[in-house]
Amino acid sequence: MAKQLGFIRTLRLPWLDAVASLCAEGHDSAETRRRLEAVVGLDVAGVDALRKTLDVLMRVWVRSAEIDPALHAEALCLFRSSVTTHERVRLHFGLCLLSFPLFRSCALYVGQMARADQPITRRAVGQRAVAELGPLGGIQRSVERVVASLVDWGVLQHERKGHLYLLARRAFHASQAAYDSWLLACALHAHPAEELPAADLLALPELLPFRFQVAVGDLRASPHFVLERQGGGLDMVRLAHAGRRD
Repeated sequence: MAKQLGFIRTLRLPWLDAVASLCAEGHDSAETRRRLEAVVGLDVAGVDALRKTLDVLMRVWVRSAEIDPALHAEALCLFRSSVTTHERVRLHFGLCLLSFPLFRSCALYVGQMARADQPITRRAVGQRAVAELGPLGGIQRSVERVVASLVDWGVLQHERKGHLYLLARRAFHASQAAYDSWLLACALHAHPAEELPAADLLALPELLPFRFQVAVGDLRASPHFVLERQGGGLDMVRLAHAGRRD
């Protein structure tokens, strides 16, 4: 239950960049938190609010190593070589998919609404979350935090009228295909199914803001995936390594 609603604070992009940088520099968990507190404390007032914000940030970039050590280690390597905000957002997004089932659900709903040309609102996302997970206490507030974070990262944009949101007009691209295969691996790890048709993986609605350079043939060559040809020429893809699936 707590894991479902763990996304209890809005995560600003500079804070995520800060915790990622500290992890990439090799600091241990205690030192990372101590240094991160000095950064986040400039913007967050109140001991309890600061503690909760640090908890969520640490869950993204530190505790995600407990879920999938290989994907976490690769995220650190990719962060060290990242040159654009779009690439860093991919990394934060992927680790949030691993760390928070509610984050994945919200991204899924947003992508489904955008693909169906339906209005994207916090209320609509919250209603779908309640329908899937039940009326858990705090679920609407957690949904609001996810949506606010996606706005801060530039994945969502405010519509001028009312409380509507739009997907970013500019697609999120990466300079290297390694970012693509890594994010797709995170998405497959977070997906309730352990294998998917390869074409479906490349078109997951929760990844709608992102554009990929890879195709099915690239998935076959990637160390992240195992592809098996089934009847009718259907390529099914699963992860080559097994992280923790809760």
